[in-house]
Amino acid sequence: MIGALAGCPPSKSTSAATVTTAVAATADLGLAKADAPDPVLVGGTLTYTITATNHGPSPATGVSVNDPLPANVTLVSATPSQGSCSGTTTVTCALGALANGARATVTITVIPTAAAGGTTLTNSGDGDGRPARRRQPRQQRHRQDGGQQPGRAGGGGAAEAHAAGGGSGRASQAPVCVRPTLAGRIVGPRAVVAGQRLTMLITVRSVGVGPARSVVVTERLPSAAPLRSAPRSP
Repeated sequence: MIGALAGCPPSKSTSAATVTTAVAATADLGLAKADAPDPVLVGGTLTYTITATNHGPSPATGVSVNDPLPANVTLVSATPSQGSCSGTTTVTCALGALANGARATVTITVIPTAAAGGTTLTNSGDGDGRPARRRQPRQQRHRQDGGQQPGRAGGGGAAEAHAAGGGSGRASQAPVCVRPTLAGRIVGPRAVVAGQRLTMLITVRSVGVGPARSVVVTERLPSAAPLRSAPRSP
């Protein structure tokens, strides 16, 4: 109530003020990585599964995953649940948008080469994204007499920030085992005269993708032909 002037009737007057508050969006991206089988054989198929999860609270856009492949593997395929992947030694996947609580996966298939035999393949990657821009102004109209009433939303805009720290996942480690393949051959005469020496040549060679160690050859001789000697090649 505004005080009345002398000779004038009392009058009411109000004034309004608008306050706009911008709410910044944040999104926390997390990565998880798994490999199978573990361990893996040389020449076998090794599959990496990468899961990108938006822990919110805001939706994220432009989500991407970068996965440098370990040495001594051959890339077979890289398949995302959404978006697309490219690259051979480093796989880069553009996954697009992820809502709060949503996730996307990338399945990468590789084959360990012979050079990886007996080693452990370590694979680590990272992810990135940004919160979606949102408009969340807050307005209130204040009356001079101390009351307040809500006003219409309008104007203003939210601040845009990168996802907190991007995302990172634990490195995946897969031991590479070697399963050797051996081929054997025995060469000897078809017939021999009783009392004469019988000589047989046994040859063993590795035909697998990796070296064979601690090779043992076992030959069962007939009871009528006792062993005289069994020299081996140097």
